[in-house]
Amino acid sequence: MHSNWYTPRESDTYGSYIRKVPRDQYYGQVTHPYPGGFLFLRFDDGGFNIADNALKKQQSICRHTGGYLMGMARKDRIFIYESAPSKQMNWNFSKVQQFRDVSTTENAMAVFWFTSRDAAESFFGNTHKNPFREPCFPTANGYEAFYVPLCNPPTKTLNTFLFIEFLNAHKYDAEMFESQRDTDQIWKLGMIQALRQKYCLTGEMNVYSLSIDVAM
Repeated sequence: MHSNWYTPRESDTYGSYIRKVPRDQYYGQVTHPYPGGFLFLRFDDGGFNIADNALKKQQSICRHTGGYLMGMARKDRIFIYESAPSKQMNWNFSKVQQFRDVSTTENAMAVFWFTSRDAAESFFGNTHKNPFREPCFPTANGYEAFYVPLCNPPTKTLNTFLFIEFLNAHKYDAEMFESQRDTDQIWKLGMIQALRQKYCLTGEMNVYSLSIDVAM
């Protein structure tokens, strides 16, 4: 298992609280037959093309282990609303910040869906021409991977993710939306901050969003 893997403690999802429409309306679209979980892979944007080529070559193995690559996001499609420095969330922030309300990064990300954490570990641990077993892939800084188990199946047709983690309470959520505009509105309206009061949560939190180019 990669040394930088971690899994937040599983808890009741509270993402429906920040949705603008009920969850049922999303379920009319194509979903997975069971929840599984998201696997987020973070690495230097400078190694994007190398990682992209490697993942394309590994797609059949990924599906054999019980998952698939949902898509990838370059640094210009990742926005950090709030960051609490930790082992898991030490972003490489861009030197020049263009926006007032969000921070930008020099990292890129890939998003997978797997039937389970064991399936995700099986894929990254396979020995058949797997460059992700190398400590300096796709760049000298390597990569970080973290698995988020889901309480409900994800919707395949949405490509924007909003990730929230309350560090002290070990509560988290990874929700899917239609666009970055949706996540921006959620943040500006104070809906995430309202979760602190609703669930009596204190302390630091990580909040970021990314829009992936859907893998073909």
